Amino acid sequence: MKTVTSGKKLALWLAVMLADVTQVSAAEPGLESGSDLLVWIFLAFCALILLAQLVPAAMVLLGFAKGIKKEDRQDVTEKTAEETITDSKIQVP
Repeated sequence: MKTVTSGKKLALWLAVMLADVTQVSAAEPGLESGSDLLVWIFLAFCALILLAQLVPAAMVLLGFAKGIKKEDRQDVTEKTAEETITDSKIQVP
């Protein structure tokens, strides 16, 4: 069995790639409708809609994070206040 060196592999790979390129360059050009500008305007409009959707979504996520953080602080504050009240109860006769 023959072993193939890396130089031969590279040469074979180049030959295959160049053969494919010649077929592609010989193909007929696609139908030109002249609507390239309209397509780009449409795609830009779609991107603008997506960006407009991301801004409120980010604001909601930040609101959730602030709410969770605020709840954690309130729980700790309420617990310490309750503990303080129960610890400092004075019995009145």
